[in-house]
Amino acid sequence: MRHLLKAAICAAYFCVLATPVVAKAEDQALNLYTARHYQTDEALYADFTRQTGIKINRIEGGEDPLFERIKNEGANSPADVFITVDIGRLWRAEQAGIFAQVKSKTLESRIPADVQQRLGQLGVLPRVAVISTVPSESVGLLFIDGTLRQTLDAGLHAFWNFNGNVSVERVELRARSLDVSGQELLSRDKVTLRVNLAATVQVIDPVRAHRTLSNADEFVYRQLQFGLRQAIAARSLDELLGDKAALDGEIAAHVQAAIEGHGVRLLGVGIKDVILPGEMKEILNGVVLAEKQAQASVIRRREEANATRSQLNTAKLIEDNPVLMRLKELEALEKVTEKIDTLTVFGGLDGVLKQLVTIR
Repeated sequence: MRHLLKAAICAAYFCVLATPVVAKAEDQALNLYTARHYQTDEALYADFTRQTGIKINRIEGGEDPLFERIKNEGANSPADVFITVDIGRLWRAEQAGIFAQVKSKTLESRIPADVQQRLGQLGVLPRVAVISTVPSESVGLLFIDGTLRQTLDAGLHAFWNFNGNVSVERVELRARSLDVSGQELLSRDKVTLRVNLAATVQVIDPVRAHRTLSNADEFVYRQLQFGLRQAIAARSLDELLGDKAALDGEIAAHVQAAIEGHGVRLLGVGIKDVILPGEMKEILNGVVLAEKQAQASVIRRREEANATRSQLNTAKLIEDNPVLMRLKELEALEKVTEKIDTLTVFGGLDGVLKQLVTIR
């Protein structure tokens, strides 16, 4: 096979693309082995010659005879392009090793939208192209033979798959949550804790993240684990329960330092739950109850002392002021009469005032 016979393209593809594969420019002729026999092909071939200046030499026949002819001709075959309406025969030809590798920027580039549409109408787009839809708020990474070639914006993309292994990896650019749950940790005072942590992360440079990290989410998850273990081990139980904000800040600082330069950003991190063992809960509840009871006792004694002090001050005032003394006697009389249904008075109102209630 004298030229680049990798360009064996199914008939439907050849119909929609004006310049499918071109022989070497100096040949100025394209030897076409074709099993197609449609009148519409005449206009296609004429348009090809008009646009490229390359003449088409057609060798027509059945698919199997053409296939066998190419095999028999071997390395001296004049064939440049083999067209068949059966993709299965193309597979057989590829397995037989009669196709040559093609280096073409056209084949390595994105398929134009109008060509995508026509191939889709013919129902052959999935057979000749890799199709990928990149959602909004995402970016696509295009790989050809495992090598990152370019980034793709949101939308529908299609790429020829004749010239290598083509794949598209989609990367979410929106912030997303990572939960680090059920971490069994020991505090500085050897108390076993179960801690749940939540974080929010975002990919800000998909290319850098791909080149430096095999899995960005897993990497950030591990750093959250390491930061949490380091922060818990450096604090006692009382310190952990007393200042969770400082704990969150220390974990965030550890993770930010670890992910810097990897195309990933930490937006926030926080301790969701600190779960104590059953026995430790009872002990801690007992400690809290004793503290509250002691506080209540102190408050009660303080109020009793204040009340006694107030009574002493009142007694001193009454001792020095007879009118105030008499006023207190009348207040006492009022309280007594509120609880009596019938009151019989002897000696008139003066007897009531002077004899019924007397404070000694």
